[in-house]
Amino acid sequence: MKLYILFFLLFSLLIHSCRTNPDKVIMKVPGPENHLMGQLFKFSPTNDPLFCNKDSIIEGDCFTGFIYFTPKGKVIFREDCVNDVTASYCIGTYKQDNQGIICNFSKMYTFDVEQEEINPDKGKMTVIDTFSLHLQNASCKGMYGIREKSEKNQYYYSLVEPADDDLSGFFMDEYRQISKLKSY
Repeated sequence: MKLYILFFLLFSLLIHSCRTNPDKVIMKVPGPENHLMGQLFKFSPTNDPLFCNKDSIIEGDCFTGFIYFTPKGKVIFREDCVNDVTASYCIGTYKQDNQGIICNFSKMYTFDVEQEEINPDKGKMTVIDTFSLHLQNASCKGMYGIREKSEKNQYYYSLVEPADDDLSGFFMDEYRQISKLKSY
């Protein structure tokens, strides 16, 4: 009889510990299940709060860029602006949950782009105040969105989608020239 009670208690403990709460599903990153590793996304301003209409992209000189999920489980964020005198790569970590992807950036690599001969490897790495970026799941597959609130309580949206081959080539060529980013 004691053996049955012990077996019942162990079985109950096993069942109880295997329960999942769908509201708290978190996938740890990095891991073998992580489909983001090695993926490059581009972001562009949009007026679509659902983040699915590619025709809603607002053309401009700023607020575009790349988000790269490295094969080593880190995330790199690069915002491009036409008149920038430096190029910056923010480096951080990320985790994915049922709402989207939360990125936390704590380092920045910068280099001068106003020199006659631009050398991306002649920059410097600095520790920055941590900032977060939340990529929200969009209602269409493979897309994300960024929703930011301004000081005037207005919302700004960015559409985040996989980068095409031409943009991937541009980003990766420059990224590979920076030896200080290879450990990420």
